[in-house]
Amino acid sequence: MKKRWLGTVLMICSFSACAEEACEVLRLASLPIEYTSFKPTLHGMFNGVDLRLLMDSGATTTFLFPSGVKKAGLTEIRTNGLSVGVGGSVPSFIAVAKEAEIGPSHGKNVRFMAIETSLNGEGVLGADYLFRTDLEVFLRENRVTFLKTEHCDDKPISYWDHDAPWVDSHDVWGSDQRQKIEVKINGQRFSALLDSGAMQSVINLRAAASIGLKPDAAGTQLAGLATGIGGSVPRWSAHIDTFEIGAETVRNVTIQIADLYGPSFNHVALFMPDMILGADFMQAHRLLFSRSQGRLYFTYLGGQIFNPGPSREELAEKVQHMREEAEKNSVPDMLGLAYMLTMGLGAEKDQVEACKWLLIAEQSSWAASHAGVLQNIQRSSAALLAQLSGPESDEARKRAAAWTPLQ
Repeated sequence: MKKRWLGTVLMICSFSACAEEACEVLRLASLPIEYTSFKPTLHGMFNGVDLRLLMDSGATTTFLFPSGVKKAGLTEIRTNGLSVGVGGSVPSFIAVAKEAEIGPSHGKNVRFMAIETSLNGEGVLGADYLFRTDLEVFLRENRVTFLKTEHCDDKPISYWDHDAPWVDSHDVWGSDQRQKIEVKINGQRFSALLDSGAMQSVINLRAAASIGLKPDAAGTQLAGLATGIGGSVPRWSAHIDTFEIGAETVRNVTIQIADLYGPSFNHVALFMPDMILGADFMQAHRLLFSRSQGRLYFTYLGGQIFNPGPSREELAEKVQHMREEAEKNSVPDMLGLAYMLTMGLGAEKDQVEACKWLLIAEQSSWAASHAGVLQNIQRSSAALLAQLSGPESDEARKRAAAWTPLQ
């Protein structure tokens, strides 16, 4: 695992302040960021095995995927747990590592949640590990640095720029260490979650509607899918006049809106942040999360702060790629293709063809080995079949029965 242990102490003080106790910022560990499918990942050691984990400040807890559990030889404890995320919920279980090392954190006989999912990768590094210390996130230079401060009180700790702006930052609630801040959109105040695991920034539909941004509003266009551990939900692009964070103001930009929480969050949705600031926003800024001070320091680095989303041509290319991989028996691509065809994203809407791919995925050995995903597939195929006419259902089943994977 590539990493650097740093004993560097940064002294931050004026001449007069240094006569007293100086504010010290100690770099505990710096980890390189690598990208997998355009998402930032960090390395962690589990039972001496190097796993690559999605760096996801929008995830409450760190969790592993079955592929990571198997690779590291972790002990599995099966439970009746359920994990909730964008797109729905999936079954979870406990995985125990005899030894675990993530950044400056070390432990023995550590329990991690593991989830059944169709997402690629070996796991997710969430807020419970990322924010155990103050944390600098510098996506533009592909690194994160874990920090510890001494004698700083409310002195600025943005060591690269003593005058860097900052805003108040708070834990989402209770033991949930994810960080939220306040922003303004078109002059109205909203809470925002900093989410490095989301490629694009998104406003939740409930909040978006309060300023007139709705899926059926003039100028709003279907833009693709927002994907989470439970599946995918449609997202739309919409125009906003102003976005403000602290003294930074951006005008006339396009941003995504989507139902981030849905029925799986119906009991807590009112307490969840109104939007997520994703990797697009974080790429455009140098950030320092200081839970010790309750602040987020930020420096604008240039470029777009919001990714407007894929064009129609890019969506069409994505559908074509999914189709090619699905024909080679890739079940995750079958599921993605079925959703795109159901919604008419990147291709003509075709529910019969979408149902065909769900039925094929449902019978796959891959789905059989991912019980939680199989249940979601079964629910989706049953719901879609119920929407089709008798002849359409027969046609979908006929196509599924006749299909064979490309060699």
